[in-house]
Amino acid sequence: MLYNKNDAQLLLISCQLSVLQKSFEAEEISSQLVKLVRIANIFQLPIWSVLNLPKLWGAQIEALMPFCPQPIESASFNAVDLLAPILNPSHRPVGGNARSLPKHLQKQIEPAEPERPVIVLAGCMVHVGVMQTALALMDGGYEPLVVVDACTAPNTRDRDAAFDRLAAAGVELTTVEMLSLEWLQSTEASESAAVLNQLF
Repeated sequence: MLYNKNDAQLLLISCQLSVLQKSFEAEEISSQLVKLVRIANIFQLPIWSVLNLPKLWGAQIEALMPFCPQPIESASFNAVDLLAPILNPSHRPVGGNARSLPKHLQKQIEPAEPERPVIVLAGCMVHVGVMQTALALMDGGYEPLVVVDACTAPNTRDRDAAFDRLAAAGVELTTVEMLSLEWLQSTEASESAAVLNQLF
């Protein structure tokens, strides 16, 4: 299956400076994160960012701020409960007179399919927040897609174990370049020059 930009949202997890500085290949990962966010912005994807305990682990990486100026703070490593209302606004309850009926008489409304079901994940501590959130998204009916060259951990053992576990659970893995060109589809696309300029 090829991924379409119109089905996607980008979710950054724990992209915090102090976390990044303690991580494997920090400089390369930082560069890939910025590239991914810029390309998502070119395609006008919704971009979300979750920070874990910023008072302890620091603020969001500064280069990401223009694209996600109001990151969401979470004490939970699995951010799905916090994110569900914004990832798919159509899941919100609908207002109306039916709410005044007794509960047993109210018609149960099936939640709508996610408008953008593919949640692209990247970030630091891939073996914690990224992995837990990806697996919970899958359980919730979303299609998590983890960008491996925009994810890191303090050591390669944790990073590789996270990728192995995600793949074994059926979570798709990709790279910044692979996904960006999949979204682009053709060098004749209107975004072509801007995207290729970011990649090469």
